[in-house]
Amino acid sequence: MDDEIKKIKMAMASNNAVIFVGTGISTYTTDNEQEASFCKGLLKNGLEKCHRAGRITDNAIEHFNKKFQSNEVTFDDYLDAADQIMSCFKKESDATKIDVYKTWLIETVGKLSPTKPELIKAIGELECSILTTNYDSLLEDILNKKPLTWHKYFTDDINGSFENMKNYILHIHGYYEEPDSVIFNKDHYNRIPQSEFAESKLKTLMETKTLLFIGYGAEIFDPHFSNLLKWKCSLTGHNLLPIHKFVKSNKKKLSYQDSDVSFLENIKTIQ
Repeated sequence: MDDEIKKIKMAMASNNAVIFVGTGISTYTTDNEQEASFCKGLLKNGLEKCHRAGRITDNAIEHFNKKFQSNEVTFDDYLDAADQIMSCFKKESDATKIDVYKTWLIETVGKLSPTKPELIKAIGELECSILTTNYDSLLEDILNKKPLTWHKYFTDDINGSFENMKNYILHIHGYYEEPDSVIFNKDHYNRIPQSEFAESKLKTLMETKTLLFIGYGAEIFDPHFSNLLKWKCSLTGHNLLPIHKFVKSNKKKLSYQDSDVSFLENIKTIQ
């Protein structure tokens, strides 16, 4: 363990490390606000909103609640819920002429505020480039950085040097103020592979840097994210690569059912 920590410190000192921040950090920073967690919190809020609008039946919401509480829940189950929510919001938007999805993101993710900023401050003090799969602005608010969505990073004329990237938080799954950038349901995930330039640019980053994952649970099985990790691991076959996942010392082991997670063998867990 000491050797791994030493290697990580050396990677940071040589500007050779990138931090990926997951929803566990937002959950901690907001003192367990429901909407800070995608898989259960934000989706649950969306399902309840659709249920109150009469667009999801009692049986359907009971089905999703049981799924979310099950040890056998998969990421596809979460995406099924997201599909239901998006279908409901589209119908509501068509009926009211109001962008219900955008309003919902602002009223949930957009209203998250930090009550315990110390963990994000500590991450900022590491002086690494930060990427996140979170939609919120907690990292920007606390670290005084600018949000940058995957779309702008990959398509606009932005200096992508790692030194310049330290001025931004790169939201690879989108940012709540730009709903079109948010990767939320199956349709959104299916659109990602169409941008080969985007893939290659992110893969270049992942190929050359030590990756540190902080605040990740089930999100690490996200199909786009896990494909990138599998690609990185395939660069040198099954040799160990500099990928580290930080967890709390009392963190429960995740269930890997119905997931191709052989690549996780190359991720070193550090408590």
